[in-house]
Parts: sequence; structure tokens; C-alpha cells
Amino acid sequence: MSDIALNVAVAASLEDMSARAIELSESNDFINSGTIISEWSLPSGECLLTNYLSESLENIKDDLLYVHIEEDGIGYGTFSFVGEVQLPTDNI
Repeated sequence: MSDIALNVAVAASLEDMSARAIELSESNDFINSGTIISEWSLPSGECLLTNYLSESLENIKDDLLYVHIEEDGIGYGTFSFVGEVQLPTDNI
């Protein structure tokens, strides 16, 4: 899976699930809203959807697992929201 395709898929999923959790909460369906929030929570208790809505995904330090369908089966990999590191150039 290309980085661009993964980026688009993750962004779309975060947007869709955030909107759905809010919609369910507004209709007082807290069980299903809570289920979505739980599914998007990390072992630390942080919720990806909350960080997405507050534009603070860079605070998530965990590596996350994803799976995708390939021609010959299921593929998987990891990704994180930590930005690329800028290496110092003054010591070259």
C-alpha cells in the first residue's frame, strides 16, 4: 500500500468515525457512540478521534497496525503520526 493511499484511508476513516460518533451522541445513543470511541482508543486510554478533532495527532507516539487486501492475500504494516525527523546539517 502506498503512503498516499494509506494517508487518504486513515484520514477518511478518522473523519467518518468522528462524525458518526458525534451523530450517535447527539441522538443519545451513547452505547454505540462509546463503542466507536473505544475501538479508536489506544491501550494508554488516549482516543485517536479526540486527537483528530483537536488537531493534535502528532501527540500520538504509538505505532499503529493496519491491514489491507492484496492480490495474493492480506497485507499489513505499521504507521505513526509522528512527523519526519529533521536531521541536523551543521555537523557534516
